[in-house]
Amino acid sequence: MLYDNHSCHISLAGGMYRGFGIHAGIRQGCPLSPLLFALVVDILLRRIGRLRPDLMVRAFADDIAIVAPKLQDCIPTLMRLFEEVSRVAGLGLNLPKCVLIPLWPIDMDIVSIEFARRFPAWAAISVRDKGTYLGFAVGPAAGDSSWDKPLRKFHDCAKWWGRSGVGLHYATVAYSTYVLPILSFVGQLCAPPREAFEAEEKALRAMCPGPGNWCSTLDLHTMSEGFGQPRSFPSLAHMCAASQMRVHQWENYAQGGLQVQNKIRQLQVVIAQSDLMDRYVRWFSWYTTGPVATLHNNSVTLESTGLGASVLLTKAGWDVIPADNMEAGVRRVRKSFQKCVRVALLKRDQQAPVSRIRKKLGRWNLTGNPNATSNRCARAFQDFKGLFPPRVSAAIWKTMWNGWTTARRFQRNADCLLCCGGVCGEDSIEHYAMCSVVRKVGRCFVGLQDSHYSTWLGNFVALGLNQGKVDEKTLTLRASLVYAVFRTTNALRHNPTTSREVAHDMLVQFAKEAVRGHSKATAYLQGVSST
Repeated sequence: MLYDNHSCHISLAGGMYRGFGIHAGIRQGCPLSPLLFALVVDILLRRIGRLRPDLMVRAFADDIAIVAPKLQDCIPTLMRLFEEVSRVAGLGLNLPKCVLIPLWPIDMDIVSIEFARRFPAWAAISVRDKGTYLGFAVGPAAGDSSWDKPLRKFHDCAKWWGRSGVGLHYATVAYSTYVLPILSFVGQLCAPPREAFEAEEKALRAMCPGPGNWCSTLDLHTMSEGFGQPRSFPSLAHMCAASQMRVHQWENYAQGGLQVQNKIRQLQVVIAQSDLMDRYVRWFSWYTTGPVATLHNNSVTLESTGLGASVLLTKAGWDVIPADNMEAGVRRVRKSFQKCVRVALLKRDQQAPVSRIRKKLGRWNLTGNPNATSNRCARAFQDFKGLFPPRVSAAIWKTMWNGWTTARRFQRNADCLLCCGGVCGEDSIEHYAMCSVVRKVGRCFVGLQDSHYSTWLGNFVALGLNQGKVDEKTLTLRASLVYAVFRTTNALRHNPTTSREVAHDMLVQFAKEAVRGHSKATAYLQGVSST
């Protein structure tokens, strides 16, 4: 039996209306215009508020949510009102998409049977412990289910882009534009669960293919700031924290904001004064991870790390808003606020590039002082943006990080893909650094001078920075050769050749491609080739 003192949440959402048909004053068969549709819904909501002021009604377009303190009393009134709207305007409820959520501990099947018996006209309404309203899961059992559908789409999109074969630079553009924004909507009000971060790591692996653990997630988040790449892969945690702070600070700004702190205090008072502690224990996660609690917790966390609202507003330019143009200044601050939060979070969590570079270079056992080499590489990474195109910078980074998919990297044995015919020729970065075909192209086409064999690996992996400073021209030519070898071996790994001349010509063509579109790098290479 449904008792009168039991409240419930009725979600009339997800395509609430069907049959956009006849309306009084509109000829039969003519669809209801958006303006008239909005007018009818507005009249409906006003009538509900007038007849049942005890109901809490919220609506967005055709999605309506109602919280009723007494289910038994309110349903007949709602049925009558929606029946009138159906007869007058031809707008009927899409009952299979409506959800009734009991707000007291009870078996859902019992409520469903009793509800169907008492209100057979609405028997198609499902009774569940959670529902979806405006894309967010609501109800005691909502948990992290708001993320389920977005994470599936996020994973599929990342896999598709990973299979497209775009380079590292365009992968960052695609991830920022098409992949990560899939999670941005739900991330405004819901803290990302552990599954979201696992999905983020898998997505980054899919879009940056390579050997296992060739780079870390933090490396990809700080590619631009620490390792000279034009762009970085945005962080899911930073995106969610920044968007939640924006909602906390700016949503409903014209009416005084969301008043999150007041709502949290009201909730705490209600919980403290309630005698229904069994519900508090049973639905503890619902009370502590709901949208209001999420916004509050995020604000408190940022405040504890020195990124409170006042600090972030200052970074966004609040203190320099001109007094004679406040409205435009506020709009400008509001527009840039979320980006400023993300930049502040990235700066807070950024790793030290020198120590990371030193750790990765330790794999190669290069000659020279490790600390000095790491510092030179860190400075050179920042110069890469002006020396050659992003594709070359990405190849250098992947080489230094041992990210090539060579046979040796996968603990296998395979001959040199460039058909050098050497006794020790193998598919490995160490061999390509001293391969006779590579050295011939470097000497005859790129214009690099022969050096002692002890410097070959350092010149290839660290562009010779392990031995000291390197001038811009030499740095560009060595980087172009590394890019040429990287692209050539990747191509021959899928379509091998037995001709040394073919491999040589491929290296030459990819060296030309390395500098294509970059005037400064092209001038260096053409100047050498012409001589």
